[in-house]
Amino acid sequence: MNRHIRPTCPAAPSPSPERDGIVRESFTIELVTPMFGGGVEAGCNDPITLIRPSSIRGQLRFWWRATRGARFESLGDLRRQEGKIWGKTQRGSPVSIEIVREQVSSEDQRLWAEHRSDERSGGVRSVPTPLDRNFPVYALFPFQGETKKQGRNYTVTKMPAKATWRASFELRLVWPKLLKTSNEPNAAGQDIESDVRAALWAWVNFGGLGSRTRRGCGALYADMLSPAAQTDVGKWYVDKLHEFEISPVDLPRDWPTLPHTLLHGSGKVSPWEAWGRVLSLLQTFRQGPGIGRNQGSGTRPGRSRWPEP
Repeated sequence: MNRHIRPTCPAAPSPSPERDGIVRESFTIELVTPMFGGGVEAGCNDPITLIRPSSIRGQLRFWWRATRGARFESLGDLRRQEGKIWGKTQRGSPVSIEIVREQVSSEDQRLWAEHRSDERSGGVRSVPTPLDRNFPVYALFPFQGETKKQGRNYTVTKMPAKATWRASFELRLVWPKLLKTSNEPNAAGQDIESDVRAALWAWVNFGGLGSRTRRGCGALYADMLSPAAQTDVGKWYVDKLHEFEISPVDLPRDWPTLPHTLLHGSGKVSPWEAWGRVLSLLQTFRQGPGIGRNQGSGTRPGRSRWPEP
């Protein structure tokens, strides 16, 4: 009897969490503000692997402590649970992090500022000029390069850093539906789904990639994790705290934690415009005459009111 062999093999069915106890999810994430640093050389984008899983794991650790970690009262309890979920020296993490796809072009990795000519002195200006007016120079001084004064002129000794203006990537997370807490055969497992999702949600919306993420660099957006344009952000934030069982604390912990509510503005603006507005508020708070420093005389700034330089 003749046997008929199929020309192609049918695709294997996707494993379900109910069957093998493993959760697999993918998220498409994009940069919404330029990314600085993040490579093996300080202040530089990685020329080979821009988005690294090890960097993301570090971010998820931080944001897990700020969200689900707020419920612990001691640093020891926090570290024990953190090690179970995100790994430690003696044991790897049960959460797998993989970059499936990365999209970034060489055109999107370029200088963010340039040193323009100073017609009065014949050299260049001591401070570079951003190539986009929304770049907040106040937050980016580590990347502005260096100049040297020779006589009355300034010359460039180090160019401003390159930044990744746009990029997107697909992040795949795999974790066990129930995490074993004991080697006993009948030991109950611990559900870590809220731990993983809370850390991911907080990182995408409040963190970023690369250097100076606390100043808005490398900010992220994901359709599945970020609020839509017309969303009431204050209500959305409180709802997410309930969804992920995050309990903000009244007394500060020994590590950063999320607040009860967000301080946010309103109005429809682009991410870059919002970035510039928020940084201008911080600059005024830290450096504004009559607020962060005394009134100066002429072009000379007044004395800072802050105790550190």
